[in-house]
Amino acid sequence: MDSDAFREDSKTVAAVERKLLVISEAAIRLGPEAELRCPGPPWSEIRGIGNWLRHQYDAVELPVVWKTVRDDLPPLKAAVLRTLARLSAGSMGSAPD
Repeated sequence: MDSDAFREDSKTVAAVERKLLVISEAAIRLGPEAELRCPGPPWSEIRGIGNWLRHQYDAVELPVVWKTVRDDLPPLKAAVLRTLARLSAGSMGSAPD
């Protein structure tokens, strides 16, 4: 899907916005644990996009959402998958207190 098709597909836009809210909420719930377990991603920005979506719902800039999906989600997914692989291999152990 390209950005024009995305912009024209209101169901996809709504679904993507909802999933970005879920990702943001998960990052909020992880708190500082996210940075400890999975350093690198911009956790503050990830937490903040949910707030932006909730409060700008009537004026969400679709190019920003599209850029987030296209440019920001793939590196986040890769970082999280690397972290999960390390955790399942047992190499990370417990998070520091």
